[in-house]
Amino acid sequence: RKSLVFNKHKFQLLIRITFKTMSPHPKIPPHIIDEMLLLNRHACCICRESRKDVQIHHIGGYANNLRMNLAVLCLDCYNIVTAAGGLGRRYTQREIIKYKKDWENICAALNQQQQEEDENGGTQADARAKRGRKRNQQSLSAPLFARSLVSAVSPVSQSGKFRFS
Repeated sequence: RKSLVFNKHKFQLLIRITFKTMSPHPKIPPHIIDEMLLLNRHACCICRESRKDVQIHHIGGYANNLRMNLAVLCLDCYNIVTAAGGLGRRYTQREIIKYKKDWENICAALNQQQQEEDENGGTQADARAKRGRKRNQQSLSAPLFARSLVSAVSPVSQSGKFRFS
């Protein structure tokens, strides 16, 4: 009887050690996490909101850590994807894959555009702002007769008070 009890405790100890050292799924290597976050601009592929905490989700199970099996999800979307039970429908694997591909294509285009702007020395918004400043300067330097025409029609004098004629 003592040997049976001893073996039982030894077995329970072995089980406890095994569960403590085994994780439910393999860890994703840090270089893959970094790559995924950069490719997705650190935003969720479903809601596409940046400035939210994100999680790397295994789409088709924990069998591998390949990029095609991983998706970047915010914690809200991750909870919906991994929720068990409830009346609402969860995202399917096909939906997640579609969201992931669409978002990564958008991110790739944005990254390409940003790289081209960096090579050209400025953004398109900077170029538009420069053109706008030039137009404003040109309108300020309108011919003198046009300015006098506006002031003759205006009921307000240069001092800002109404003129009475």
